[in-house]
Amino acid sequence: PSYSTVREFYMTVLHEIGHALDAKRLTPKKFIKKYTQAGTMAAYDGLDPHKANKWEKKAENFAEKEIKKYI
Repeated sequence: PSYSTVREFYMTVLHEIGHALDAKRLTPKKFIKKYTQAGTMAAYDGLDPHKANKWEKKAENFAEKEIKKYI
């Protein structure tokens, strides 16, 4: 009930898979460090630490690309 469409649900799952793949590539510890640094830098610049985080944008781009395979 928290997703208004199936597409929105798939996008969320694919977004999180994007994060998992980055963590696998870098190692979870390095990924968390880099993710946190990106959020801190965004906040330092007066931006939203989540929305302006490059890792969030990367995961969203991954989801946008991948969803075309399923919907």
